[in-house]
Amino acid sequence: MKLRLSKWQGVLAAASLILVGTSSWAQPDFARGGQPGKMLAYATKELNLSDAQQAQARQRIDSLMQSIEVDRARLSELRDELEAMRANFDDGKAITLTDEMGQVGARVAYEMAKAEASIYALLSPEQQEGFDELKARREARMLKQRHRHQERSEGEGQ
Repeated sequence: MKLRLSKWQGVLAAASLILVGTSSWAQPDFARGGQPGKMLAYATKELNLSDAQQAQARQRIDSLMQSIEVDRARLSELRDELEAMRANFDDGKAITLTDEMGQVGARVAYEMAKAEASIYALLSPEQQEGFDELKARREARMLKQRHRHQERSEGEGQ
């Protein structure tokens, strides 16, 4: 039996898979369980954050980590469930799982954007320029890593 997805279900499922597949490259390290302290120390040095800015940024990062903790765990569970279906794939269950992945991923993306905006608001205009430059360098580095990963994957398939 061929299962037909509505246009939006298909888009959401594809977006979910893209989100999950690219999360290791696209998301800031702290969203993947990285080291927010190291990131804050680097930003403090690069942007010359004051003690007050540093304390406020730490508070906002800690708040973010608390707000996405449950969602990060749920995304991991959903990925495991989806992966476990390799041998016995169930279209309906896969759609349900990927729909939920999209919803959870959207919540995490929202919380991260909200936290970034609140930290950005702490910065002076000069620091905001520096922040934008740091972010652009990071995105370029992530794109380069993604490209290298893709080349390795294509090389293994030959």
